[in-house]
Amino acid sequence: MKKIILILVSVLFLVSCSGHIPFSEEEKGALKKAKTEIAEMKKNPTMAEKEKILQKGLEVQRKYLRIGIVYFKSVEKDIPIADYYLARNYSARGEKEKALKWARKGSDRGVKEASAFAGHIYANQRDEMNARKYYIKAMDQGDYKEDTLFRVWVYGERKEINSEVVEAFKRNLNKNIEVKNALAFYYQRHDYFDEAEKLYKELVNEKYPNAERLLGELYMWKKDYDKAEEWLLKESEKLFSHSEDNVKRIEEKRARLLRLLAEVYEMKGDYGKAENNLLKAKELAHKEFALKSLAKLYEKQGKYNQAIKINEELEELKKTKNRKN
Repeated sequence: MKKIILILVSVLFLVSCSGHIPFSEEEKGALKKAKTEIAEMKKNPTMAEKEKILQKGLEVQRKYLRIGIVYFKSVEKDIPIADYYLARNYSARGEKEKALKWARKGSDRGVKEASAFAGHIYANQRDEMNARKYYIKAMDQGDYKEDTLFRVWVYGERKEINSEVVEAFKRNLNKNIEVKNALAFYYQRHDYFDEAEKLYKELVNEKYPNAERLLGELYMWKKDYDKAEEWLLKESEKLFSHSEDNVKRIEEKRARLLRLLAEVYEMKGDYGKAENNLLKAKELAHKEFALKSLAKLYEKQGKYNQAIKINEELEELKKTKNRKN
């Protein structure tokens, strides 16, 4: 009990001194309650009891932000993710140095959320090297979210490919399929087409969503429009042969694919197919994108009257959106 009281006293002192802003009466009440709840823990509390205190901190900080750290610090030594919550709490209060300190501590203890948050803080400080370092660390700790994988390579991005980034992706390549997609795109950006093609074809075999479209876009990047058409049409067969509960989502996917096909046909000089795909796309989703492409397509062919009509339709669409907003 003496140990708990000492932790509590030190925590309360730090909290009360933070920003030198006096507690309101409500905060004082919440602080008193926190003190009581923490003191009620046994001398050797179970992990379940500590987890309960941690969750209480998450609940309390929604209303009393400064009181959250009282709970988090009382269990931080035994629950590493409390470091992440402390970092978020200090960040929300504008105390960036303390936020970074706790994020880095959590990262060192294997908390992937803390690593990603440290990367976020460094990115906001425009320290791109450290931002990338901590996002790589988050990935190595099992964070395979799209945003994290994107940030692994985007910070410190240069014209040449970065071996550190490639090796980081390769370490995790067989742990999560999203890593393979991220590495394929990274290769593609740097014109490592053979490496990207190999990975995208693996994704096709593994039935990764939209893999055929991704491969088609790679061939567009390479200006190999025959292969681009081949793979985009394979994606089209899939997209137009099944439905999803989310109608808006699948219509957006279909419209995007039709616009890509239109671009391929335009580059191949098949303006009729390009036009047909854009006309279909504008009936599905993001009508303005298809209209802009249609207008350019007509102008390219010297069909100025049709281009004028499309631009008028586009202007009317903009007016309608503005009225709704």
